[in-house]
Amino acid sequence: MTVLYTSFSDDFNGLKAFFNAQANALPFKSLRGKTIEIRDVVILEEEVIDTSSGELEARKTVILVDKSGQAYGTTSITVSSQVQRLIDVLGDVRSWPEPVKVKVSTAKSGKDREYTTLELA
Repeated sequence: MTVLYTSFSDDFNGLKAFFNAQANALPFKSLRGKTIEIRDVVILEEEVIDTSSGELEARKTVILVDKSGQAYGTTSITVSSQVQRLIDVLGDVRSWPEPVKVKVSTAKSGKDREYTTLELA
């Protein structure tokens, strides 16, 4: 596992919070249609075996932690891209003056596949 980004501090308490967020993250799909206030973000890259091809590939996992401390995780490429854009536009999560509200929605691709999206609320 490679940590690409984390807003958690690197002191002992921050590392414990990071571990708990990763270990206890609920499925991101449970947020569809809801608005959450993001307090912390973790982006990981892990080597996984693709079940279709059997090949080893790198996959990003995004963990969002809401203001109550509940973590939600996803490997969605779309969510990963949108979270990265959110950080690019609003700056490092640690510099945000308050949790950022995002609405979690769904959309359909041209091939009629449903995927998860984020927008500022």
